[in-house]
Amino acid sequence: MSDTNWLVRNRALVIIAVAAIVAGVLLRFWPGLVDRPLWYDEVKTWQTAFNPGWHEFFLATIHKEHPPLSYLFVRCAMEIFGPQQFWAMRLPSLLFGLLCIPAAYAFGKTLMSSRAGIVLAALVAIHPLLIDQSHQARMYTLFMFLLILVIRQFVLASDRNTTSSWVVFGLLAGLLGWSHQLAMVVWPGLMIGILFLVWDSFRHKGHETSRLLKHVWLSAAVALIVNLPPLLLLIRRLLAKPSGSESSAVFLVSKVGELLDKLLGDFPLYLFVLSVAIIGLYFLYKNGFKSIAVTLAAIAMFTLIAQIPLSRLHHVYSSRYLIPLLFPVWVGLLAAMKYASPGFFQKTVVAVVILFSLHSLLKGFDQTLHKLPHRYQYGTATEFVLNSYVEGEAVLYFPSYMRHFCQPYGYRHPGFEEANPCVRSKQYFVLQDSLGRSGSAGLWWVVRPSKIFKSTDSEQKFIAQLGRIASGFDLDFHISDPATLPRKGPLIFHFMPDSLDIFTLKAVSVNEAEVLSLSRDVIR
Repeated sequence: MSDTNWLVRNRALVIIAVAAIVAGVLLRFWPGLVDRPLWYDEVKTWQTAFNPGWHEFFLATIHKEHPPLSYLFVRCAMEIFGPQQFWAMRLPSLLFGLLCIPAAYAFGKTLMSSRAGIVLAALVAIHPLLIDQSHQARMYTLFMFLLILVIRQFVLASDRNTTSSWVVFGLLAGLLGWSHQLAMVVWPGLMIGILFLVWDSFRHKGHETSRLLKHVWLSAAVALIVNLPPLLLLIRRLLAKPSGSESSAVFLVSKVGELLDKLLGDFPLYLFVLSVAIIGLYFLYKNGFKSIAVTLAAIAMFTLIAQIPLSRLHHVYSSRYLIPLLFPVWVGLLAAMKYASPGFFQKTVVAVVILFSLHSLLKGFDQTLHKLPHRYQYGTATEFVLNSYVEGEAVLYFPSYMRHFCQPYGYRHPGFEEANPCVRSKQYFVLQDSLGRSGSAGLWWVVRPSKIFKSTDSEQKFIAQLGRIASGFDLDFHISDPATLPRKGPLIFHFMPDSLDIFTLKAVSVNEAEVLSLSRDVIR
């Protein structure tokens, strides 16, 4: 039985793939439209989408880190449903997360067959990163959707070599740059794939190469014109001197390993997944899809290399920054299943793909049921404070950047004005003069424990600062046992004349959290 027939005749595989697609859709939909509170990156999305004028979106000046296209979609949702409807902010991410599934099917069908498209759509549907990003008001599902369309259009343009197909490719490649700065790893990969296509055409179809070159230059010009504003923003940011120290090569390798572990499955599963995907891209090359195999391999390589500048710019490592790697891996796994020789090797490939898929689905459930509820607790804390505070009280955050929660939640509470009660303290601990601003009414302090209890020294400073704040309200108290305070939080301190209340939050479900009053045993 031939390799192709194995994939075509294996109906059980298609049935399982369809079931996986249904599961992936349900995991996106179930919490996707729930009016959950915001978490920090979503707060920044709210501010970025809500504040600028419409023309600023097209100037690509509204955010120093990311291009404006996703913020434009969020702004449209705000205009339709209202800025106070946080679920509407997530609607674009949910829609693009869902659209990634049929886009993957279309790619698989274009490249191989309808059943291959179903299998590829299943891999996209159940991947935990895309499920997670479909729940958030961020730009990663939009980026993946455009990435799939760009590579599919490259396949079509390479095959048809018509003016219209290459113009559409240029439009999509340019539009990709409006979605995320990670386009910088896709463009070089596309360039290498196109150069290989031209070189291969020159070897086998010399008289047609000039026509191909004209189309390539046309698509490059279209892409440059479409993407010029965010491209200039990206170049300016890459040339800026980073404020942090550069990562050592050994440290970077270890971090990339951790990211691959989160992206492709626990060690050593991700090593098997990567190995099978590399073999699959080689099979793709040998079976006539040379330029697409070279393009995907180059995108994967540049994605890993890009972690160096990204770590210097963001000073943080995240599996989200490896998202362009996913599509080459998915296509490589599909090609390995299709073209593997019958026997032990083919069974090994299928086993790796099944393990990878099962791990992805279980992790998708875990992220939705257990990790998602913990993400939005600072939004719940802000909602609780703004529902409870009285006129004249102050609201502070530690660390101070968490004060960004004031603006979107203040919009939900017309009586709350950010400039008045939400004190903009930029010091490590609350400034003494903030007590004067709060007057005698009281002071709310929303604290992130992970920034306090990371060392004995910071914990002691925190306890001492609590004492100083309390003395400003004529309170004489101390924490009897700091170890009894929750380490994950957040913690909410409410200072009033002659009284102090301490609250913490507990995640209950995907869209609910409970505010708990801490026992008096920890306060004395």
